[in-house]
Amino acid sequence: RTNKLLYLSRKKGIYTIYTTIKPLDKKSTDVFIEIIRFLSHIDIGTVVGDTFVTTKKIMKESKELGMEYIGKLRKNIIVEYFGKKVKVEELFEKDFKEEKLKLRTINGIKFRLSAKIVNVPDVGRVKIVAVLMENQKKPKYLVSTNHKKKAENIISEYMKRPKIEEKHRRDKSILEIEGNYLTSEKSNIGFVRFMAVVSNCIEYLSHKYGLSFYEVVKECSKELIKKGIS
Repeated sequence: RTNKLLYLSRKKGIYTIYTTIKPLDKKSTDVFIEIIRFLSHIDIGTVVGDTFVTTKKIMKESKELGMEYIGKLRKNIIVEYFGKKVKVEELFEKDFKEEKLKLRTINGIKFRLSAKIVNVPDVGRVKIVAVLMENQKKPKYLVSTNHKKKAENIISEYMKRPKIEEKHRRDKSILEIEGNYLTSEKSNIGFVRFMAVVSNCIEYLSHKYGLSFYEVVKECSKELIKKGIS
């Protein structure tokens, strides 16, 4: 199985949700929705998720809570375009075949893009951006529930994910956390150690500066953003 990653961002901070374990009687989507609802009072602006997290249910919930959702779509997802039902892959097929799209650059990465506003049942109007990286044959598809958002901004927001995944791989390596879902005794011990370290750090900062749990999280996020670390 694959790890699932979701992060919540606002102008002055990023909060990462990275599933390593979940209740046996719940789907990952339902776990994420519960967390989003719990954190909605922090005034989160954007929810960003990978392919496994990008579902109608997550997009709808984020939208209803006043948040924007950005995520990677599967190519076979069915959407409505001018009243017709069509797969995402087919929606952009002609655009890249004609090779009329200009080469663009964001954060040093070159690519071609095409964007369209479509309707997703139970979610409403969204913007889908097809991104074809230089030297790649097949495009990737990103979606934003804010259909007025610029395509370049959608791409830029989503591109923060690799840095977050890199951070988690580093943390797991240092603490010897093995496997995706804590399937071994060693990885369980490492995960508990990691949670204890995080808890102690927050507790220390809370007492030192007289801040609440959420205030510590927000201030730490602000400093990380200032230093270009997410």
